[in-house]
Amino acid sequence: MLDNLVVLCPSHHTFNSDFSAHKTPEVFTRWFKKKHPDRYRNVIKKAQTMMSEREAIQEFELLLP
Repeated sequence: MLDNLVVLCPSHHTFNSDFSAHKTPEVFTRWFKKKHPDRYRNVIKKAQTMMSEREAIQEFELLLP
């Protein structure tokens, strides 16, 4: 499962100066934390875990059909 996946229109992904995953990452992070608290916790937990390139490839391969 892709816990950190959020589908956004182009405006909210990049171009909007009020709410954008790239232009206003703090605002986006607060929104994600409020809207999806469980997913946010999982993303933070995973970010604190280091993995090797081989482990990352193996995890990715589990997602493939």
